[in-house]
Amino acid sequence: MREVWLDPDDSQLSWDGLVELRRTGDWWQPWRLPADRIPTRKLAELARMPAGVRVGMRTDARLLSVPLFGDPDYSAPVDVLVDGQLAHRMAVKPGEQVLTVALPGQPANVDVWLPNYGRTKVGRLRLAAHSMVRAMSRSGPHWVAYGSAITQCRLVDGPSQTWPAELARQHGWRLTCLGFSGECHLDPVVARTIREQRPDLVTLCVGVDIHHAASFSRRTLGPALEGFLEVIADQPVVVITPPLAPAREHEVNAVGLTLADVRDLVAEAAGGVSVIDGRDLVYADLVVDGLHLGPDGYRSLAERISPLLVAELGQKPAAAYSA
Repeated sequence: MREVWLDPDDSQLSWDGLVELRRTGDWWQPWRLPADRIPTRKLAELARMPAGVRVGMRTDARLLSVPLFGDPDYSAPVDVLVDGQLAHRMAVKPGEQVLTVALPGQPANVDVWLPNYGRTKVGRLRLAAHSMVRAMSRSGPHWVAYGSAITQCRLVDGPSQTWPAELARQHGWRLTCLGFSGECHLDPVVARTIREQRPDLVTLCVGVDIHHAASFSRRTLGPALEGFLEVIADQPVVVITPPLAPAREHEVNAVGLTLADVRDLVAEAAGGVSVIDGRDLVYADLVVDGLHLGPDGYRSLAERISPLLVAELGQKPAAAYSA
């Protein structure tokens, strides 16, 4: 038995859910979009929040230590899963810290789900009392989920329990979560990133942020969505119109659109691909503030959309992990 320190980009570790991992000094920053191509500061800030990002390994270690640098303004926990089951959930505080957890001490697949909210950097991982470690073999279809706060899911108990994470874990899908709270505005960099990922399935939950920020009008929303879809035309796509948001359904925004208007415009522009009416995914009594969902709401959303996306993939789910 021995101890080893691993740089986050070591080949004995497997990452999923990120686009790139950049080193700055003693820390590595996961990015969910290409860092050099992000057009706005706010979107760049959100792209550094590792929603859906996890680092995995197969090891017989008894102890794992993960240095993290937490966001000074936000906090969300880290989840550690062992053979697909939640084993540890730990708070991430602002600034530098080291999180240490006990492992079984026999060969197991270990996945560390980083915070789904808050900019987070990772340091060198330490494994103690182990005789083997290697990258986890990940299988299953690759799914990219693009959306707003409804996809990033700030109000959940842990990062492995967002609705995209729940579905990915249940069906053995490889997840890339491109949920950006307040910043789902059909940016071309997102479309290009999706195209470069070459996923097996793409979901686009669009319209809530567009309505709130009035980023597109009745004239421009349709063409913008059509252009986005043209960029990713080679991938199977499902468009999800805005889920029910009681506080905003009939609110007229700065360009004269209600959320209901936006929903209709999104459905019309997406006529060439599969469309899910977002109102069928969310019960009004599960909306905690007139707009966002809590843990029960996200769990319900996952249950409702699951059979629709399984049918879209047209295949049996793959095993979530393989040794």
